[in-house]
Amino acid sequence: MAATLAAQAPIAGSGERAASREAHVDALTGIRALAAGWVVSYHLWLIAAKPALAVPALHIDVTPLAAMGWLGVDVFFVLSGFVLTWQVLHDRRDAAPFARGRFWRDAGAFVRRRVLRVYPAYFATLTVLLPLGWHGLTTPPDDLRDVALHLVMAHNLVPAYASTINGVYWSMPFEWQFYLVFPLLVLPLIARRTAWLLAGGVAAAVIAKLISATLGPGAEIAQLPWRIDEFVVGMAAAAFAVRKDVSPLARAALAWLGLASLVAGSYAVAAHDPIWWQPGALPFARAAWIDATVAALVIGLTATGGRVSRFFALAPLVWLGTISYSVYLWHLPTLILVRTQLLQSFATMSLAATLAWGTCAVIAVSALSYYLVEAPFHAPSRSAPPRWRDPAVRTWVIVAWGVLLLAMAIVHYRG
Repeated sequence: MAATLAAQAPIAGSGERAASREAHVDALTGIRALAAGWVVSYHLWLIAAKPALAVPALHIDVTPLAAMGWLGVDVFFVLSGFVLTWQVLHDRRDAAPFARGRFWRDAGAFVRRRVLRVYPAYFATLTVLLPLGWHGLTTPPDDLRDVALHLVMAHNLVPAYASTINGVYWSMPFEWQFYLVFPLLVLPLIARRTAWLLAGGVAAAVIAKLISATLGPGAEIAQLPWRIDEFVVGMAAAAFAVRKDVSPLARAALAWLGLASLVAGSYAVAAHDPIWWQPGALPFARAAWIDATVAALVIGLTATGGRVSRFFALAPLVWLGTISYSVYLWHLPTLILVRTQLLQSFATMSLAATLAWGTCAVIAVSALSYYLVEAPFHAPSRSAPPRWRDPAVRTWVIVAWGVLLLAMAIVHYRG
């Protein structure tokens, strides 16, 4: 996901700092805490054997919300398209990124920033989980090819590899492959052809899902076209949100509408067996609901004076949103290790204790990952050595890190 990442670095131009300040919206970081927390709560709920959950004082059954926690990934996907486009459209006011004559240079710079943003924490988890898997403490990779494809986030090419090493890695190829095509996808928005992009993305997703509905789900469900609608809807939402003629009142209303739809829709979908794929019309209706709901919510969060936006801009949520990529990557193996190695069995503990131990462990590990690995690579401090602040140096370090992981796998499987 995961990444769906934090506020993006500006692309180019003399007005970068002003554009970056205008583009930064704390609530767009805070909403990442909701998405990551939803996924974590879903896995905690599964590990605790799917207990019934309720708010006793209010007599409200919240089990459907826990059962629908996997939708947090869909929120990340829409948000990813939104935030990346939101930043580019603000940068264009001063720098005109992806303009004719400089497109490939800007596209290369964009991909390099994505490498610096997503790969360090991802490689950190692989560095820990590969040896643990080989020693039987976590899910091991199937073979050397499995490891090699994971290193370049192309393991979706072999669907059997999606659930190896780390159960959340299935989403990484969607995100990474979207980054690779984003510079091309943003061109229609720059040319003010948003409807073309939206129609093309939705059509591609509908065709992919129709194949699944007609022939039964196969390898296509692990490929980007199957979910491209979520990314392009986020992009289109950013093109709408950046307009000056959208009033703060309208934005605030969209925030409330999106939040209410997310909750009410979760209860409605959960009542119809909330598995991630099933034949019939439900997957299509669910996709349309997710796209419209999350788009409305993120547009609404740009109303910085609205109550929903102010809530998600609260400092604790912004901090959790800042480390949410590490939360997403580390939470499932951390919960599994806490259960199997530290607590032996959650069955002997109360549900409250299970949630407390698991949540604290996830936050602690994720914070360490962010401050020790993520931040030094994608946003080095001014006190860092000048050589380290050079993006090319950091990129080559990541390449060398990947080569070492591949060498480690070769030694394991062939040594």
